[in-house]
Amino acid sequence: MDKSIKFLLAALFVSACSLVVNRYWQQLSYYVDDVRQSPREFFLLGTSSIKKIQSLPGCLADNFYNRGFYNSDIDDLLVYALVAPERQLRWVILYAGENHIVKHNRVEHTIARYQLLVDRVRAKFESANILMLGVKPAPSRKLYWQQFDALNTYLKQVAQKDEKIFYHQQIPKNERAYFVDDGVHLSELGYRYFLPDMGLLCDE
Repeated sequence: MDKSIKFLLAALFVSACSLVVNRYWQQLSYYVDDVRQSPREFFLLGTSSIKKIQSLPGCLADNFYNRGFYNSDIDDLLVYALVAPERQLRWVILYAGENHIVKHNRVEHTIARYQLLVDRVRAKFESANILMLGVKPAPSRKLYWQQFDALNTYLKQVAQKDEKIFYHQQIPKNERAYFVDDGVHLSELGYRYFLPDMGLLCDE
C-alpha cells in the first residue's frame, strides 16, 4: 500500500478516535463521580446551560448532581441515562432539546427523543419528580424559535397529564439582557429566570 494512503488512513483513524473520546469523555468522568460522590437528592441533567450551574440555594446546596454536557444533544443524554446508576432522588431537572433542534432541524424528531429521555429518566429514578425546563429563546437562534415553541408546547402538555412531571419557562423573547454576548448562553440575570424558585422544590 502506498505510504501516502497509509498515512491518510492513520490520520483518519486518529481523528475518529479523538472525536469519540471528546464526545464521551464527559460521560466517562461522570461515571467515575457516580461511584465516588455521596448520595444526593437532586439531579440536574442537560446541556451546557446545566453544566454552567455551579451552586444552588437552600436545600439544594451541596445536595445535587450536575450532569451537564457541553455541545450535547438529547442522544448524548440518553446514553448517560441508560448506564447511570439508580438513585433515590427527590427531583430530576432536565434541560434538553435546544441543541437537538439546531443540529437536526426537525422538531418532530426532537419531541420523540425527548419523550424517550423522560421515559428513561422515570424508569431509572422512580421516586423522583421531574422538572422540565422549557427551551430558552436564544437571540442567536431566532431561526429556530418556532420549533422551540412547538417543543415547549408539547412539554407543557406532558406536564399537565402527569402529577410527577412539571414544566417551567419564564425567559421572554427579544431580551438580550438575559443572555451573554454570544446570544446563546445565559447571563446571570437569565439564570434567575431559567430556574424556578428552588425553595418550592425543597417543599415538595
